[in-house]
Amino acid sequence: MNLLRSFLILVLASLLLQGVALAGSDKEVRVGIFPMNPLNFVDEQGTAQGLNTDLLREMAKSDGLSLVFVPGSWGECFDRLMKGEIDLLTTVAFSPERLEIFDYNKEAVADIWGKVYTLPGAGISDIRGLHHRRVAVARKDINGINFVRTAERFDVHPRILEVESHYEIFEEIKAGEVVAGVVPQHFGFREAEKYGLVSTTIEFEPFSVFFAVKKGTNAEILTLIDRQLSKWKEEENSIYYERVSHWMGTGTHREVIPQWVLIAFGSVLLAVGLLIGISYELKRQVARRTREIEIREARFRALAENARAVPWELDLATERFTYVGPQIVDLFGYDIEEWTDMQSWVAKVHPDDKTWASEYCTVEATKGRDHAFLYRGIHKDGRTIWVHDLVTVEMGADGPKKLYGYFVDITHIREHEERFQKMFRNHGAAMLIFDPDSGVIKDANEAACEFYGYSLNEFTGLSKDEISVVPEDEVRKSRRQIVAGEQMAFETRHRLKDGRVRDVEVFSSPINIEQRPLIFSIIHDISERIEAKSALDRSEKKVRMILNSAAEAIYGVDEAGACTFCNESCIDLLGFKSESDLLGKNMHDVLHHTPAASKAYPEADCIIKRSLHFGDMLHSDEETFCRANGESFEAEFWSHPIRQEGRIVGAVVTFVDISERKRAEQALSESEKAYRVMFEEAAHGSIVTDANTGEIIACNQQLAKMVERDVSDIVGQSESVLHPLKQSEGALQAIFGHSGDKNEDDVTESRLVTRSGKIVDVEIKTSHLKLHNRDVIHGFFYDVTEKKALLAEQLRSAQLAAIGRLAANIAHEINNPTQAIISFSELIEMSADRQEFVIDMSRRITREGMKIGDLIKRTLHYSRKGEQEKKLCSLTAPVKNIQVLLGSRLLSENISLEVDFSDAMPLVVVNEQEIEQVLLNLVTNAIDALSGSDKQSGKLITIRGYVDEETPNVCLEVGDNGPGIPPDRQEKVMQAFFTTKPETEGTGLGLAISEDIITKHGGHLALDSVEGQYTRITIVLPGENLNDLP
Repeated sequence: MNLLRSFLILVLASLLLQGVALAGSDKEVRVGIFPMNPLNFVDEQGTAQGLNTDLLREMAKSDGLSLVFVPGSWGECFDRLMKGEIDLLTTVAFSPERLEIFDYNKEAVADIWGKVYTLPGAGISDIRGLHHRRVAVARKDINGINFVRTAERFDVHPRILEVESHYEIFEEIKAGEVVAGVVPQHFGFREAEKYGLVSTTIEFEPFSVFFAVKKGTNAEILTLIDRQLSKWKEEENSIYYERVSHWMGTGTHREVIPQWVLIAFGSVLLAVGLLIGISYELKRQVARRTREIEIREARFRALAENARAVPWELDLATERFTYVGPQIVDLFGYDIEEWTDMQSWVAKVHPDDKTWASEYCTVEATKGRDHAFLYRGIHKDGRTIWVHDLVTVEMGADGPKKLYGYFVDITHIREHEERFQKMFRNHGAAMLIFDPDSGVIKDANEAACEFYGYSLNEFTGLSKDEISVVPEDEVRKSRRQIVAGEQMAFETRHRLKDGRVRDVEVFSSPINIEQRPLIFSIIHDISERIEAKSALDRSEKKVRMILNSAAEAIYGVDEAGACTFCNESCIDLLGFKSESDLLGKNMHDVLHHTPAASKAYPEADCIIKRSLHFGDMLHSDEETFCRANGESFEAEFWSHPIRQEGRIVGAVVTFVDISERKRAEQALSESEKAYRVMFEEAAHGSIVTDANTGEIIACNQQLAKMVERDVSDIVGQSESVLHPLKQSEGALQAIFGHSGDKNEDDVTESRLVTRSGKIVDVEIKTSHLKLHNRDVIHGFFYDVTEKKALLAEQLRSAQLAAIGRLAANIAHEINNPTQAIISFSELIEMSADRQEFVIDMSRRITREGMKIGDLIKRTLHYSRKGEQEKKLCSLTAPVKNIQVLLGSRLLSENISLEVDFSDAMPLVVVNEQEIEQVLLNLVTNAIDALSGSDKQSGKLITIRGYVDEETPNVCLEVGDNGPGIPPDRQEKVMQAFFTTKPETEGTGLGLAISEDIITKHGGHLALDSVEGQYTRITIVLPGENLNDLP
């Protein structure tokens, strides 16, 4: 009867609906539908179903409402109602907070309570098992809100995951993303089995659900709903009860059938409902009794394991102890007579635990729930003891009747735990305790907090997965291996709070705390060790890379001569395939077992062994090594001993194949012999001097003969032995002395003096060489005395030829002043009595005579034999002489001569007469070129003097606007005997001699000509040649 009564109350109180009619109205009502089977949901065909939707449809038929069902999640429907996108929301629980934003109807539709579901075998026996574990709730769902509040009252803090619907909650549980989920009981009844889930014993906060609208809107809809629900509830066979039976029981959809059938069918529905209710209530009773049995088993285990358990019994009606075991004296120190009632127990509880312990026991007892809790008691002697209180509630007809249980002394356990906690808290290594199923961290010591950067509050509840940087599936696999004892120590990487990632070494083991399986881990930061190892690896790779990059073969040996390492060059040079062919082998037996004479080579005689035996650093290029195929080769090696703490532990040997070098040295030796023969037998003089000191290292017979001396008189002396003349000393010293330019080969002229005092003109060609790692200068001396004499004659001939070409000009220049003199003399004779006139004429005769004298002087200056001396002079003087010498020809050929000298023209060290000869040749050539051109006017010759802006060179440019030189002839014009003039007019020596003169001055001639436009020849002289002054 009790079960039947409970079920009837449940049905009548939880599933209510009323229809309200709006006469004559045709109002559209938008209804939010979210998934909460069986109250409201959308089926696979997209049709709104459930108790609430059926009731609303029935109301719409009679009251003229037009319903539009808008599906979505609870959170989406909530938001739509607040935005005015829907008018009505179903299945809304009441709360003071929601009353601020919602208006509710008055008649409840149904009663709902929250229930926790999980996977089978999850081991969740009560709400404390969800502390710091992931639990899914629906966003803004009252069940989730009530669950969190209930958990907080028990100091339980689960990690909440919000999703959009109850279906998503079950999907998250099935996928293992959360350990449990909170849904309404009706939803769980229908859907849990589909997901393979089971219900827990955790139920909380029954509440009624209503229809709701946004605050201040649609009040008429709520009025109609309340009116209809009230009416239906008064009618025993109304649509309300029929739909409740259909959706909350096992009924089917109502059809239009006779009244007696409806009554009979309702009776069947009621019977089925009773059976379901009885089944449900029985299930709850079985679960409750199962929990009681589990608690009793825990109590008896505690009694079996601990002899300090004190039985007691308390009558709840009188709140007095009816029995306390005699062990109470040993536990608390108080006699049995001092344990009278519940207040006598409270008085012996520690002041900090009195309030919560008594309230907790009272609440649990009032609810009829068996319970167990830990608290501190005060012994009669004042010391603190720890008590584990196991309480069983005996129910009477009107509720809880009696409490009985055991006081268990766990002081020694707590002291042990406190010692462990102290060690745990104060240990220098980071320590974590976490749940093996969820990975949630339960506890962390100060070292862990400091290392990771989290506070203890932040740490507890954090998932170990969140500090690990490895994939989550690997972390879970690792946890399973730890629990199974398969993996106790490993290296991984953890992320700190600031985002840094550190390498750690983890030592883990499974432990049990309060009969809960946990994992205890000790974490060591090994980042520096890993970095050091990484640095060592990088260093080893770098050393290996350097070794393998070396062209020389390198290997190491230990004290016994066995190979400890070798590089790739060593492997290749010896003809082996890999390092393994040499490692551990005696290297003397491998490569040094046969000397060059192919005789037996005892290891005792091995020179390389000396590095091991005597610690010597050895070097030799007279060794023979052998390859893997037996071939031998000449080698140069270096052996360095390896010392450790003053003791020789091995050696490093470097060697190279010098077979090619030996052959090259042999060839060089033979070449040197041949060179010596050529040096000694050469037809020209030859010497070798030290490039740094000027000392003569070698001298051949031909040079000694040239200066009428013996070779022994020359070798070992400085170059001054060859040039006692002051004017030659500087030239030779610049070539062979330490002041010379050691980077340039050169050809120059100088003068030697023989033992008898004879002067020998020589041309010297030098080359800078390396001889036995010594910088030397090799010079060849060519006797050019006869050549210079011939060249001087050629130059003289060219001068005379030029004078011959000037003769007409000179005669013309002399004739004009001569005629003037004659005329002036005749006038004097005719006017002898006119004294002033005679004086004037005499002065004119004098000026004309001076003109003739100057002309003759310039002609004689040009025609006399050239002098060899150079002096500092201006280039304007030679130019003026040319103007005088060629003035009449320029006039007769109608050629203009323009002279342009830069204001910054410096003085230069030259032979003025030779420069004048070069200018005469260049200007004469220009006149000839213009005379033979087709130009009738505008003929122009320019002489331009300037300093090169990029170099210190002084330039004198002679140009003309004549026909130019064809490109195919420009490279030949400087050659001797090449001319473009008729044979009767030119010898082809002018430009060749000019270039020779300028070259001796350290300069050169530069040609620039464009056929049909112009020709320019520039004399380029060094501007910094003051050292050439005698």
